Amino acid sequence: MFTLKQRNQISENWILDNITSNIDDRAALDGVELNTPKLKLEYLYQVFMIQGYMGRDGAVKEFEDYIRGLPSVLDIVYSNYDIRELLVNTFGYTETQAEKHQGNYWNYVSNRVFQLIRKYKVEVYK
Repeated sequence: MFTLKQRNQISENWILDNITSNIDDRAALDGVELNTPKLKLEYLYQVFMIQGYMGRDGAVKEFEDYIRGLPSVLDIVYSNYDIRELLVNTFGYTETQAEKHQGNYWNYVSNRVFQLIRKYKVEVYK
């Protein structure tokens, strides 16, 4: 079992490791290498604002909807089986805990990304 602090660090590493640049999204990069957490999060946010933000339900909720659409900028698991495996093998949940928490996966990822955006002081705009 991991502590909450350990799980937060695991989720931060997991999110940052899965932010990817796609050739179609490179306009948001302007030639910048994604070699720091802040740059990765800025890139993720910029691509989301270009591709997914509609200004209707708030950025966190809309980001949740956006990542459910499997954007190329965030390479995360999406099937229930893979989510459960991630929770057990990466986050240290028991099978019972994983089954209970997998329904909250998309909301958790969205909220965690925005926590990291605040942590790394990524400039957000509307």
